[in-house]
Amino acid sequence: MKASRLKNPFEAKHSDKKEKPLSYFLQLISSFKKQRQTFNTLLQETSKQENDGLIASYNIALLVAKSWKSHTIGETLLRPIIEEVLSTVMYEKPDNIIKKIPFGNNTISRCIDEMASDIKHQLTNILRRSKFSIQADESTVVDNQ
Repeated sequence: MKASRLKNPFEAKHSDKKEKPLSYFLQLISSFKKQRQTFNTLLQETSKQENDGLIASYNIALLVAKSWKSHTIGETLLRPIIEEVLSTVMYEKPDNIIKKIPFGNNTISRCIDEMASDIKHQLTNILRRSKFSIQADESTVVDNQ
């Protein structure tokens, strides 16, 4: 765009800033960039915390599946144990951390089912990509002539 076309709207809408030096506008740009970085950092940290809770939930589901225990053990046993460890050893309130980790029966069951399905999918993909042969031995039974 031409400078003359930018000058008229600027003077009409921002007449109070018309006499400001260039350094003022450069400072505005740098403060805006800092605010945007702070906002992006905040979003990334929040996303990371949510992902950490999800990863912890899957790890707990894996441990429950390996132990062959009931899926409700997460709610009845693991939640109180984790709360006690966090409050006693870490001196933190466990409420904020526990809220991010789902322990429910349905959640644990769904996580186990998803992991089993993923393992089956990975195994079938490996078998499809690899070359192998099956040898069948033929034998004749004397009674079935």
